[in-house]
Amino acid sequence: MNKTSKISISVFSLLFYAFLITNHSQAQPGQQPRPPMLPDSIQIVQMVDELVNAVSLSEQHKEKVLKIHFEHFNQAKNMMEK
Repeated sequence: MNKTSKISISVFSLLFYAFLITNHSQAQPGQQPRPPMLPDSIQIVQMVDELVNAVSLSEQHKEKVLKIHFEHFNQAKNMMEK
């Protein structure tokens, strides 16, 4: 290896380690992501309507699915509050 290639490798190595150090120092440990926001009643109805249209459910099944969704999100809300 000639002197120029040794310098190039040294410079590359130095820049690479500098990148790793600065990239690692920007990480903020200890911050946990927030849980997703729960949908409101309008959003729940929209979700169920999309599902009903996608799988062609009857009106009777739509009512059951809507009830299940509301119960689920109420339970999730109660768990998040605890």
